[in-house]
Amino acid sequence: MLIGYSLTSAMGIDQHGIACCGLDEGNCHPTLTSTKEGFMRLLIAAIMLFAAVFPIQAGEPEDSIQAVISDQIGAFQTSDLDRAFAHASPNIQRIFKNPGKFAQMVRGGYPMIWRPARWEMLSLENFDGTRVQIVLFEDQSGDLFEAAYEMLEIDGSWRINGVQLRRMPGVSS
Repeated sequence: MLIGYSLTSAMGIDQHGIACCGLDEGNCHPTLTSTKEGFMRLLIAAIMLFAAVFPIQAGEPEDSIQAVISDQIGAFQTSDLDRAFAHASPNIQRIFKNPGKFAQMVRGGYPMIWRPARWEMLSLENFDGTRVQIVLFEDQSGDLFEAAYEMLEIDGSWRINGVQLRRMPGVSS
């Protein structure tokens, strides 16, 4: 077993086959220092084994979802219609048929998303298995809007399946 090999090679084996640290010419003389060192080596090896068996995926799927939304907003800001349309779900693409019609709808119905003064990712919610990313937008007049992006995972990639917009009553920046 690789981890056993790593531990014993890092700690050493005495003439009786007992793993120990602080080897002195093949004799094992554990001391307080060598015991602490051995413990630290064992702890580090255990952490590395745990990390290998249970890799941490920071923020998944939050990071992926936010990256898709951020890229679509960036595409709107630079009028890259093809890129913005590519982030829409197949259902949205069927409804609007092409990037131009999709952009026209966003420009007319969602100007705060088309050209926001600023925007900020808020929380990622889970409603009965549906992921919804909440994003705060400020329009060019300073009014604030909360957008709920419904997300779909299709073949391992996240796509935007719709956005519900709510004006924040009596709130402006």
